[in-house]
Amino acid sequence: MTVPTSAMPSLVGLIDPEPCQVTVQYFLSMAPRTNEEALRPGQACLHCRSRKIKCDGMRPTCTPCCRGNRTTKCEYADQHIAALEESVARLEKRLQELEGQPQEMSASEHKGQESSKQSGLNNNCDELPDPVKTLLVNIVVFNSGQVGFAMNKERFLASLAFPQDHPNYPSSALLQSMYLWGLRILNCEQFVNLERKAVEKATLFVADALHSRDPKTRFQALQAEILIAQYFFCRGRALEGRYHTGAASSLAVSSGLHFIRAPILPAAGVSDLVGNANAFEFPPPRDAIEEGERINVFWVTYNVDRCWSVATGCPATLSSPTSPRSQILTPWPADYDDYARMDVENLPFNRTILDYIFRRTGPNINQPDEFSLPSLRVKAPIPSYSAPLLSSETHRPTECLKGLSPAMVEQSIWDLLNILPPLNQMDEHTFEDRSAYIVIRGLALASFVQLNFVRAGVNRAFYNVCLTSAKNIVDLVEFVATTTTIFILDPIVSVIWTTAAQALARDLSRTRLTRLPANSSECSRADAKRMYNALKEIIKRKPLMKFHHERVMELLQSDEAF
Repeated sequence: MTVPTSAMPSLVGLIDPEPCQVTVQYFLSMAPRTNEEALRPGQACLHCRSRKIKCDGMRPTCTPCCRGNRTTKCEYADQHIAALEESVARLEKRLQELEGQPQEMSASEHKGQESSKQSGLNNNCDELPDPVKTLLVNIVVFNSGQVGFAMNKERFLASLAFPQDHPNYPSSALLQSMYLWGLRILNCEQFVNLERKAVEKATLFVADALHSRDPKTRFQALQAEILIAQYFFCRGRALEGRYHTGAASSLAVSSGLHFIRAPILPAAGVSDLVGNANAFEFPPPRDAIEEGERINVFWVTYNVDRCWSVATGCPATLSSPTSPRSQILTPWPADYDDYARMDVENLPFNRTILDYIFRRTGPNINQPDEFSLPSLRVKAPIPSYSAPLLSSETHRPTECLKGLSPAMVEQSIWDLLNILPPLNQMDEHTFEDRSAYIVIRGLALASFVQLNFVRAGVNRAFYNVCLTSAKNIVDLVEFVATTTTIFILDPIVSVIWTTAAQALARDLSRTRLTRLPANSSECSRADAKRMYNALKEIIKRKPLMKFHHERVMELLQSDEAF
């Protein structure tokens, strides 16, 4: 059923549906500033920032824009954050109202609640009022790129307008996983019990959905598994995160999502964790957007599987190019605007991960998916697969990896870094793209560290490359600490920060144990201090991943950097 455009709810409208009392910080941010006041980084209007003009931050229109006779009001990056602050304040007020309601209930109400608890799969979700659910869902959509939500935002939000019993209404597994992430992003002490219940509900619903043969339920179960896995990684619960990542990867392979648009078909009867690789087949997509959703959700599954397999030292479920079952021939992911302009029949198939690693063919500039942000995010962790293999002295390459050299991997990393905007030009991009670019750059630099970490022991040039890459990661940490418009980052950044901290810590330990001159570790000591102070600032202003950041700080302190 096609939903009219007028029925599609606006994302901004859903986050801030009605006027309400705003926070003190937001009132202060709206107050006029004098020209003498110095603006903090990120507080200039977007127009002045793009033109590198000194802005006084006055609202609704700053002085430079007034002088330039601009007819429109200035736009400020903190308006997105202010909208979230308003929503949080409204949610806290609503929870206080609920807590103040009488606790007495009739015998029939008590019996009904007991029955609901016993079922374990209650669709009514009595703990969360509808406005709260709407808020949580839209917080997740607002930060979709960093939590692993890869479905089309407009179509998903439009599906919420259907009645709950409508076949196009989102599945309970997907909604429960989004409620869970929304509570995590809010990160309030008052929501601890709600978040604990949300974990139980999300895992129950997704376990039930995995057995479904309905295409929509099965596909949304895959998206839900990724959200739950990312949640556990964010909380530092890697074992549970790997479990749900494995379930998502197996579901993707068993549904044939790794062979979308493939010129060949997978071998019949290849066993998988959830059955045969051809055990389920999705019906033909209705249009390019629907096929684009399948492509993008598959690749976000690949991302999480690839990145966290390296981080935890566990084998990847679907991203090993040496396994015939895991050969990937799905097109690179693209932006949904590009899908909307494509014809389903003309979607190109991918050149496989091996072709990319070996650089057998160059990028096709005529295909928009080659340089799209989702595509760059996918390609960023690919070198991390071969980096540990090539850096190991005991490694004996498998047949399909023979001929792969460190130079090939290094060139792939350089090609990726050269496409990315430098840090001093990040203000020209949206907050969502900015967050994605930071993660992509961090993954590429971490691959450099991994590739040179072992070889650095026998070659000073490799050692310097390793330390330079670590220093560049420290620059990223400082950028995040001083940027007010980055609200949340992919949990994998904790692994990126740890990689840099380990390189710096090793240099400090090496200098101390070998009694090298003090100036040989002076730069590493300064970088370690910069990183430590930046992480302290991040914890203070963005405490979502406090657990991970404190562990990195402990690693820096353990080697007497201070």
